[in-house]
Amino acid sequence: MTDNVRVNREVMGRLMVKAGLADTKVAGIELVDKFFAVLRQEVLAGNEVAIPDFGKFSTYTRINGTKKPKFTPFSGFKADMNA
Repeated sequence: MTDNVRVNREVMGRLMVKAGLADTKVAGIELVDKFFAVLRQEVLAGNEVAIPDFGKFSTYTRINGTKKPKFTPFSGFKADMNA
């Protein structure tokens, strides 16, 4: 069994370099920041953002009228969690 590690934006930046998606950790962090800025902007605008093999981000309105973000994992991702 492996220990769980907290993956923050700096670690994600390094993972982007390791995956060949960025040349430097700083560029990887910028990529992560830009991705989440766009994701946030779209969800705040009321749009649903679906990422294949992962899940979808959306908003829902509670009974009291307040809006909340919602993440719904896709079935393949849920199955992988329990594999």
